[in-house]
Amino acid sequence: FKATPADHVRIYVDGKLLFGASDGVTPKVNKIALVANQVVPVVIEVASNSKPATNVVWSSHSQHKQDIPVASLYPLASPNAVSVFEVGKKYILTPGDSSGLCLTSAGSLSLLEPCDRRDAQSVTAVVDLSGWATLSVNGLCLASDGAALVADTCNGSENQAWKTLDAGAGSIRLISKHDGKAIGVEGTIAHEGGVGVAKFNPAMAGMRWTATALSSCGDGICQAGEGCTSCAQDCNCGACAGFCPDGIIPTFHVAPLGGHGLNQEAECHAITGVAGGIWNNPGDNTTKKLYINGTEMPWGPGFNLSGNGCVYTTQGTFGGWAGIGTWGN
Repeated sequence: FKATPADHVRIYVDGKLLFGASDGVTPKVNKIALVANQVVPVVIEVASNSKPATNVVWSSHSQHKQDIPVASLYPLASPNAVSVFEVGKKYILTPGDSSGLCLTSAGSLSLLEPCDRRDAQSVTAVVDLSGWATLSVNGLCLASDGAALVADTCNGSENQAWKTLDAGAGSIRLISKHDGKAIGVEGTIAHEGGVGVAKFNPAMAGMRWTATALSSCGDGICQAGEGCTSCAQDCNCGACAGFCPDGIIPTFHVAPLGGHGLNQEAECHAITGVAGGIWNNPGDNTTKKLYINGTEMPWGPGFNLSGNGCVYTTQGTFGGWAGIGTWGN
């Protein structure tokens, strides 16, 4: 390792002083044995910020002096690579502390959408012997393209290779071999938020990702992306099995239900033991839609029912009070 300009610069590699001296007189360059693909800490000290920009190069018996490639630099709080992907499994990627939003590929752009096991959210990985992973969605590979994260034809190029580094608490950083940039959310973690690549910023929660393996329906585990539509047998759905969209957790009721107020979010209500039927009140000028046992119903008229029922209302607005209840008990 060497630096230019040489005066007042010191380089430590894995804790060993390899270049520079505190008195400004450059000593003979020391050597260190490094193992290929093994990350080691490098510390560069510059005595004065008034000096020209410092350039660091490296060389070996088999390599001429050259700038250190971007793909070999890891500007991270933790440079430790971790193995999270297994061959043959599909994964979803969720940012920061959000478990309900998934990285979703739309070809020329990537964004955050509610996790629902759609193909555009299912990521498969192939990891080479050096730990670089190729991540594919719908047969296309995720690639770093300037500031954008795009899905392109898989070709083995460096901009389609990603290193998974430990970000703590079970999360990872995804770093491009091409330019050293990290996959991150553009701005606030929110529905329809853009996902791109940018210079690593340790303060950004949107650059921490959790890779969760998608379980197989029927394994008894209700994981992210599963729900009452795609896999009711693994999820606690009650009367809403098959009627409540994935991503919405049903609220459970036992008849008689005198009156339960609705809110403006999408919601499901699983009601057991109904004797006569289910009534509803839409409030004023509602834009919510109403479904009972999977069938869209008009607001106002009751629904005759004996047994169990599922009421699903879409997101929407209304004035006054809106609610549901039962009769006949």
